[in-house]
Amino acid sequence: MPHTPENVENNSEVSHQTTFETHKAERWERYLQAVKQLHSKDASARVSGVHALVVLVDEWLHEENLSEDEKIKEGQLIINKLCAYICSPFTLASEYDELTQDSPAAEGIYKNKEQEFYIDKAVLESEADVRLSIMKEIHAHLQGPNENTPGAWSGFEYDFSGSIFFYPVDLTHSYYTKPVHFSESVYWSSANFSGSTYRDWVGFSDSTYRGRADFSGSTYRGGADFHESIYQAEVDLSKSVYQDWVDFHESTYWGDANFSESAYRSWADFYDSTYQDEASFTGSTYQEGVDLSCSIYWGRVNFRGSIYEDEAAFSGSIFRDTIDFGKDTGSGGSSRFTRCAPAFYDEANQQNTLFGAHNNDFSAENSEGCPVLLTPDELPLDCRFLSTAQKDYLGNTLHRLEETNDEFLAAKNHEVEKELSEKLRFLTQELHDWREKVTALPPNSPNNTGTPQQAKLKRAEEEVPWFPAGGEAFSLLDDYRKNINDHAKIYAVIKDILESHERQIKILAEQTQQCLENAFRERMAERRGRYTKAVEQLGNASAPVRIGGVYTLIGLADEWLLDKNLAYLERVREGQVIINNLCTYIRSPFALVSRYDELIQDAPTAEGLYKNREQEFYTDKAALESEANIRLSILKEIRHRLQGPDKNTPGTWSDFEYDFSGSTFFYPIDLTNSYYAKPAAFDNAVYKDWADFSGSHYCGDADFSNSDYGGDTDFSYSTYQGEADFRESAYQGWADFSRSTYKQKAVFSDFISPSTYKSDADFSNSGYGDDTDFSYSTYQGRADFHASTYAGEAYHRGSSYTGTVDFSDSVYKGRAIFSRAAYQGKANFSGSRYQDEAHFYFSTYQEAVFSGATYQALADFSYSTYRGAADFRKSTYLAGADFCGSEYREWATFSRSTYQRWANFDNSVYGSWADFSKSTYQRNADYSESIHQGWVNLSGSTYEGVAAFNGSIFCSDIYFGQDGDNSSFSRFTDCTPAFYDETNHQNTLFGSHNNNFTVENGRGHPIYLTPEGLPLNCAFLAPDQGEYLKSILRRLEEISDEILAVKNDEEKKGLIEKRQPLDKEFNEWREKVTTAQRTR
Repeated sequence: MPHTPENVENNSEVSHQTTFETHKAERWERYLQAVKQLHSKDASARVSGVHALVVLVDEWLHEENLSEDEKIKEGQLIINKLCAYICSPFTLASEYDELTQDSPAAEGIYKNKEQEFYIDKAVLESEADVRLSIMKEIHAHLQGPNENTPGAWSGFEYDFSGSIFFYPVDLTHSYYTKPVHFSESVYWSSANFSGSTYRDWVGFSDSTYRGRADFSGSTYRGGADFHESIYQAEVDLSKSVYQDWVDFHESTYWGDANFSESAYRSWADFYDSTYQDEASFTGSTYQEGVDLSCSIYWGRVNFRGSIYEDEAAFSGSIFRDTIDFGKDTGSGGSSRFTRCAPAFYDEANQQNTLFGAHNNDFSAENSEGCPVLLTPDELPLDCRFLSTAQKDYLGNTLHRLEETNDEFLAAKNHEVEKELSEKLRFLTQELHDWREKVTALPPNSPNNTGTPQQAKLKRAEEEVPWFPAGGEAFSLLDDYRKNINDHAKIYAVIKDILESHERQIKILAEQTQQCLENAFRERMAERRGRYTKAVEQLGNASAPVRIGGVYTLIGLADEWLLDKNLAYLERVREGQVIINNLCTYIRSPFALVSRYDELIQDAPTAEGLYKNREQEFYTDKAALESEANIRLSILKEIRHRLQGPDKNTPGTWSDFEYDFSGSTFFYPIDLTNSYYAKPAAFDNAVYKDWADFSGSHYCGDADFSNSDYGGDTDFSYSTYQGEADFRESAYQGWADFSRSTYKQKAVFSDFISPSTYKSDADFSNSGYGDDTDFSYSTYQGRADFHASTYAGEAYHRGSSYTGTVDFSDSVYKGRAIFSRAAYQGKANFSGSRYQDEAHFYFSTYQEAVFSGATYQALADFSYSTYRGAADFRKSTYLAGADFCGSEYREWATFSRSTYQRWANFDNSVYGSWADFSKSTYQRNADYSESIHQGWVNLSGSTYEGVAAFNGSIFCSDIYFGQDGDNSSFSRFTDCTPAFYDETNHQNTLFGSHNNNFTVENGRGHPIYLTPEGLPLNCAFLAPDQGEYLKSILRRLEEISDEILAVKNDEEKKGLIEKRQPLDKEFNEWREKVTTAQRTR
């Protein structure tokens, strides 16, 4: 082939491409080697690995053969690795306080272990140097040539969340263009972030700073999150600019806190914080609202010289020392509230502000703003001074908090840490509750569309592909006008030129298409080659190689989704293959998991598998932790891509299906706020640690069935658009399903596949759009279902509740089935509405509250046992109500209720008093054939149908009215109450002579009495009858308790058979003694 310029150029491009591919392969090998070095036991080797990775990042950023996005993508993989190293735990960091001393402490863990102390001290220092070298390189690359300009590495995203910095952190004057994550971190030494610029979101929340923290002089263009953090030394956040929202709420400041000379362009939240020392907010500007409410300020607070252009909330706070808005500074130094006066009193919640000092200064600039109106005591309106007792309590509580926090930080034992953590939580909540209480006034106190894009006008060259030919044609046409005789010749030339250019355009288009297809095939082949290698890496014995394979697969999935040469469904299909491999890896067994309980300990147990095998224990422990980190990295990347830009919106990986069924998760699971557009399978899984799925959205079916959760589990705030299956699962820790929405069928347990909750379970404030099944569940802790709505049928039958259970304030639009359930603690169903049938029959209750409920269809409580109090007050029954055949061992009240249809209370036993007073029965009410051992109150009620009492035995007093109170008399409007059944000659027996059968005669029927003061044809209970009744009821109760106590089905069956003849004997006796003797 001749060496034309065109051929030479093509050959050069091929050679150049070959060289680039060679460089890529060589860099990949260097990357793997560097990652391997990071896991070396030799600190110098780890530092070498760090520097090798830093060089690789710089090389990728200078690669001319890649677009800017591709350069960032390659470099980001390495940045992620460096961040992951910083985030990784280091065992000796927990001994930081002692190992930073010059010699072993007298009573520390290194007492009499001097050699071990100096070895560990050297190891800690060398590891700190490795991590400092990473932070130093990142810091240097985040700084531009000029102040506040981006550096070479500013385009990357950084995730340091969950890190423990046991060395000083210096990230001053850094420039970030992507999100930055520092949340949930601990800083043992100083932390300096001053003078930095954040163009996107930054998170510093849930962190603890033990040394001085400096954020001054920084600019935040996106949201800034500092909430729920603890600053144990002074913190400087002054001279900063927040162009979007900033959140400092629920934070604690043990030293001075400086927020002065800052500008807040959007909402600023300082709500519910505690300031142990002085706090300064001087010279700042708040363009939108600022919330400083519900906080505790122990030291002096300075708000001088600030401008508040919107609402400023201080209500619910406590200022122990002086508060200053303009003291001794003249009018120019006073703060200005331009829109409205500051809110020291929350009228809606009746919450004021308390002050401990009398020399406050509330001077505000009045000429251009709103004043702070004061009382004669020189306090803002509706505010008060702290009492001496309140001051003392506040000081003591804060002191206890400080002491407990110091003990927690010094704790070495995990159990002690857990105990102190709980104590801290308790004290914090106690202080929170106390503040809310003392600042509450007494009740009687006075008081896009987007802008349409502009259409671009195309140049002639862009509009007409053959424009050069057109130019020649126009020139020839001009000649034609000069010489009309040659027009045929000119026309032919024009035609030839146009046809030639059309052929050239067609050939060029075909060549271009061929090049694109060849390039696409090459990319496909290259990706599949990388895919094959990555899958091989997943099976490698080396953990760094496996993690390298993981990140290669993640990068490939992202590449497929971004490939515009494929239809979207084809991209998803290619990516699904990779997702399937990642899920398979998560599901794959890991041999050391069988020793999980022992390997998560700090040292071998005395009688465990690793007894006298200490070296093997630490080797296996490291292997288990290393494998856990690999799997955690997979789930972390998946979770990150399941989250959209806004809440409840899909992420880039939401269209994939995920199958984690049969997995054993021997590490914490965080899949919060995830969006699944396809079915998600988590069934038959084992969770060794906590699992958090809260705030997630499932468009397809979600299967979590047949699983075992070893720690706390959170499914709250989630939405299930498909069916949700949680049956046959066991929850060892608390389980939270609250505030969730189920649009289709939801099954948590059923007869064949029951679930067990060994701690508290929360299903409250949820909405169920279809049938819901909780049948045959076992709840060993507290169970909460309150304030929920069930659109379909709700099944809770056959369930067992050891602790309290709350079903109150709920709405059941379909049938509610609670039958054959056992409640050993208090059961609360109050305030609920049942729009269809409600079945509670054959159940056992320790204490039951059904008050204030409404039943629009049949309510069936028959054949149930109430071992404690039973409260059915203030209820409304629009259809039949059936309480027959039930046993009430303690008091029972049905007062102030309305029954629009029949009400059956017959064949029941009441062991204590029963109250049916002040109720309305619009149809028949049946109290027949029942036993009442305590007094019975039937006063103040209206009976519009038949009221039957025949065949019953009242051992104590019975009241239909109270002497001297006509309004308390009951009224029988249709007929007199039936105490005697003439057909069956069945009467009623009474054990007391102090009854009251007075009823309202003016508008109703009277109760006719015998000379003995009993209803006609009735009699008194004989002493021997009373003794027999007590005896047989006691025997029946004892057998019932035995039946409830036994777990063995055969033993239970035997006890039931034992009770049957006793039941028969009792019923025959009652029928016999209540049958009146016929007289001739």
